[in-house]
Amino acid sequence: MNEEILYVTIPSTPQFFTLYSDGIEETITRTGSVSIINYPVDSVILLYYTFPTHRRVYCIRNKETGKMCELPGLSHSVTVLFKQFASRVDKTKKAISYLREHYQDYAYSLNDSFYYRLDILLQAKGKLDYYELDALCKRSIKIGCIGNA
Repeated sequence: MNEEILYVTIPSTPQFFTLYSDGIEETITRTGSVSIINYPVDSVILLYYTFPTHRRVYCIRNKETGKMCELPGLSHSVTVLFKQFASRVDKTKKAISYLREHYQDYAYSLNDSFYYRLDILLQAKGKLDYYELDALCKRSIKIGCIGNA
């Protein structure tokens, strides 16, 4: 297993897609027309892609196990915890904002099973259920879902 720092390259003038990454980064380097963001091994990262006709968000963990995927702008393959499309991208942003606001110490440090359950919550029809999201967070923190699965 080749575990290493993940480099996310974000061009300042995108050609085919735009990319925004969200997580606890190690360093950010801006050189000329690109920004390179470094994420440590085992970190959880959300990657928001906007293409000309659709939007996607991938919740990934920087390790090489499970469902591997090579994504544009990344230095190596990563584990995909979940992915969402279209309006669920906005629901994901709202959920992560809620986590950062109310559970800042845990927003990016819960184990994989939390993110799998978050994926199921995001797939529910309608608006984001903040009551269920809060209950999921409290359960996950209470039962010790910190770190990897």
